[in-house]
Order: sequence, then C-alpha cells, then structure tokens
Amino acid sequence: MRMFGPIAKRQIPSLLARFDVAYIGLQRVPIFRFGIAPNKLMDYMMAGCTVLSAIEAGNDPVGEAGCGLTVQPESAPAIIDGLRRLAATVG
Repeated sequence: MRMFGPIAKRQIPSLLARFDVAYIGLQRVPIFRFGIAPNKLMDYMMAGCTVLSAIEAGNDPVGEAGCGLTVQPESAPAIIDGLRRLAATVG
C-alpha cells in the first residue's frame, strides 16, 4: 500500500491507471436512496479501474457498469471479503 500527497486533477488518470483496485465507501445516509454520482467514482471508472464500492444507494453505478463489486457499507468483513474476491480476479 502507498499513500500519496495531493496531486493535480490532470494527473489523476495516469495515477489511477496504475491501480489494481480502487475503493469508494460512503456511510449510509437516507438521501442516498435517490442515487449517487460521486466524482471520485467517475474518475475511477474513466481510468478503467476495477472498483470496490461500499455504498448503499438507490442506484449502483458499479454494478450497472460491470466495473467491479458492490458490498455492504460500514461492514469491515464485507469489505475484506470484497477485496479478497477482487484480488482473485485482478492480475
């Protein structure tokens, strides 16, 4: 695992292209029942990343696009299981 300082927005696609899996998680919030479209998720998808999503919402962009796996939010066991499942398929 590596941690990075801030980078310019224009550098994000080239950085994400080096990732095997990109994670996005949000807390359960009632307003999400209407759907979500986080900028970070769109960056991940445009870069062609496999996405692990831990978000409960009225829509599932990751599942709909077939670009990764959606797991139960706020659940460490579900996130760990999702990472293991993706690790078995990403190479």
